Amino acid sequence: MDAAAFPEWTCSGCGSAETSVPSPHPVFRQAPVCAGCLRVYHLGEFTKIDGHEVYCRWCGNGGELLLCDRCPRALCVDCVDRNAGSQYAATAAETDDWACLACD
Repeated sequence: MDAAAFPEWTCSGCGSAETSVPSPHPVFRQAPVCAGCLRVYHLGEFTKIDGHEVYCRWCGNGGELLLCDRCPRALCVDCVDRNAGSQYAATAAETDDWACLACD
C-alpha cells in the first residue's frame, strides 16, 4: 500500500497523528503504533523492580504507572487514558486490585 495514501490515524503509544502505515503493538495487537514508538519499545528489556516493570508496557516510557495485580506489567496513566478513556483511567488509579488491559 502506498504510505502517502494511508488515512490519518492516531498512535496508541504517543498520541501523535500519523499518515504512515501503522504497526500493531507488540502486546496490545489491536492498537496501532508509529515507527518511533515501536523503536522505543524494542530498545531493550523492561526492567523490573519488586516484581513489576518500571516503564509503561504500552509506550515504553515512565510517568505515573498503574501496576497490574495479575502480571508484572505497568501501564502509564496517559496511555490508559488515551486508549481506554479517562473514566477507566481514573477508576484504575483508585482501585486496589487492577488488571492491565492484557489481563482483563
